[in-house]
Amino acid sequence: MSTESTITPKLLDLPAMAGWKVEHHRLFDLDPTLPDILQVDLPPGFTVWDLYFGQDLLLLEHTLQPRLIDVGWYPHADPEGSFRTRLIGGEDALGADKRYNWNSPVVEYRTRSIRELQSQVVRLMQADDE
Repeated sequence: MSTESTITPKLLDLPAMAGWKVEHHRLFDLDPTLPDILQVDLPPGFTVWDLYFGQDLLLLEHTLQPRLIDVGWYPHADPEGSFRTRLIGGEDALGADKRYNWNSPVVEYRTRSIRELQSQVVRLMQADDE
């Protein structure tokens, strides 16, 4: 029986900013570069990579402009992967019929640091607010 303490991950804290709404948030405050990543409390048969490092971690949508911020881990569940943050633009369409250009992101970042990722997302949200 192990006496090591385990970690219960919490969702990454992001500031509320005018104009942005959260569509999907499964981005946990776990830094894959730190050794304590292996001490996360897990159900039997799963790894930390399976549960917390997938492709669909965060999706934010701007309510006034056709903009999305998309965050995922690529390749999915791969310990050698990285976070990918993309700002996706779209056409100015009226109503809910927005067409986003997923194949040509306006901006794309990659990092393995959760703190750098957090800063990137906040900067993208603030840039659209200016």
